[in-house]
Amino acid sequence: MFRSAGGHTSREQALSGLVFSPGRFLSEFKGGNSVYTAALVNQGLQVVDWTLHEERLASGMQALHAENASNYKAVFDGLPQEPQAVLRAVQAVVNPLVERCVEELAMAVGKGRTGMLIVLLVNNGMGTSDHHASPAQGVPALEAQALVAPCNIPPFDHAVQAAIIGRPRSLPHVKHTNWVQERKPLEQQKPKDNCAEVLLMDESGGILEGLVTNFCVICDHPSLPGLALMTAGGSHPALEGIMAKRVGDACAKLGIPVIKEPPRAGSRHTWREAFLTNCIRGLQPLSRVSCLPGNAWGHDPWDFELPNAPGPITRALNEHIRPPESLAGCCS
Repeated sequence: MFRSAGGHTSREQALSGLVFSPGRFLSEFKGGNSVYTAALVNQGLQVVDWTLHEERLASGMQALHAENASNYKAVFDGLPQEPQAVLRAVQAVVNPLVERCVEELAMAVGKGRTGMLIVLLVNNGMGTSDHHASPAQGVPALEAQALVAPCNIPPFDHAVQAAIIGRPRSLPHVKHTNWVQERKPLEQQKPKDNCAEVLLMDESGGILEGLVTNFCVICDHPSLPGLALMTAGGSHPALEGIMAKRVGDACAKLGIPVIKEPPRAGSRHTWREAFLTNCIRGLQPLSRVSCLPGNAWGHDPWDFELPNAPGPITRALNEHIRPPESLAGCCS
């Protein structure tokens, strides 16, 4: 595990995720509700889509601060009132840390290794009791921590199942550490047999997202002549992930309409394909979606099968996702 403050980084634990798993790293954090992101490291030791991860951290900090749901007040009080001030503050404290992680990873495993990720957490360093954080230059009280760990990237052709259990999460438009604790009861309810994700649904039957994924379906739509992709959008209580944005770009290239609405349980007869997305898993096809007994809303249970997954449109989207790239300053 690494920390960064004042433009300096320190190594406090072994680089591998054997000391701290990502879940333990986040759940044992004691510095108050903070934003985090998990980024894939490709075979060339480049951090994939780093620009979007920076933006996610900055926008998440602003959202938590606006909701009075974090201890970032000292940070915001010390920043100039400029549109890009928060993003620049994040870059100042996080980028040196990411570069250090990539350097250590290069020495430890070298290029060509697949299945590695960096978990990055940005917090008010004054809130941690076990570490004195010097302010980054021009960034009062801001600190970053990181963990590099192996990850399991499932093969695309291996279709999985998802189970509807929970209701919409608190602060749905932010990737924050409190959610890691809040979702544990739902993780414990997840079926053991080939169930890759727990899905969250609103009271009216709109399926919003997974615990750590976006949920997408390819469906017939009455207002369109052909098939469309349907997934919850920014106006709904769901967080649009980085890979979901890449899928949207691929839909535009392929001429597939995108409907930013939660797929509805009552319209599942129109679903032709379904898949999960996040920046680690990529596209993960679904062969079955189930609404379990004991779900948060007390809805009647059901099972819906999607045979022959992955379907042709899911395959086409997977092939057209933009190749992984990284930003200057965050690659080997």
